[in-house]
Amino acid sequence: MDMDIDIDGNTYWFCTLSGEISSVRKWSTTTVTTSGGGGYIHPKYGGFINPPAVNTQTQNHQKFWIVSPDGRETEIYLNNFSCREGQQATIIWGAPKGAKTGNYLAIKNDTTGDVSFFDKKNFMSSFSSIWMDFLKVSAIYFAAIIIVAIIVMPLSEGFYFASNKELVSYVCGFFFLGMLGIGLIHAFTSQIIQLSKYQTIVYETLEKIQKANV
Repeated sequence: MDMDIDIDGNTYWFCTLSGEISSVRKWSTTTVTTSGGGGYIHPKYGGFINPPAVNTQTQNHQKFWIVSPDGRETEIYLNNFSCREGQQATIIWGAPKGAKTGNYLAIKNDTTGDVSFFDKKNFMSSFSSIWMDFLKVSAIYFAAIIIVAIIVMPLSEGFYFASNKELVSYVCGFFFLGMLGIGLIHAFTSQIIQLSKYQTIVYETLEKIQKANV
């Protein structure tokens, strides 16, 4: 079933597919990397050898199919979704009105009621305001730093022959670094809030579509 939703003045379409979970496959991959090591031993004075550090990372993978009653099949790759063969599931995807294709956004295990969301990149691709808000906040802080620099730097030149010029330079440096840090934190926090907002909207839309199908 399709459904159009207006969000912040923009229209988005959503589609769902419900069916039986089939052909569940789980596997893992391991990546081994080494770093460090090396050293030098002088034939007369000796030396040292640093042992390399070995780092092992294991990543779990899962893929399965959703087979609808009318025979449609969709292959899903999602690690953090708990499911097993024969359970029922519903997947939802969407995009801005006018886009021909959308991204998988969430999947619900209708048997257990559990819901999992797809990668943040899928949401950022479907809902541009997530990364646009990040860019907007970043631009505001960047512009503020430039404006302050334009105002403060000429003033600091007035302290050229003053004994506290070095202090002024340190204060300005700390201020600019502080503004940059606060700006990045604000931008990433805003992105997290936006992502959570759209995840809630997607979940509520999935529930609406399922109730309309009953």
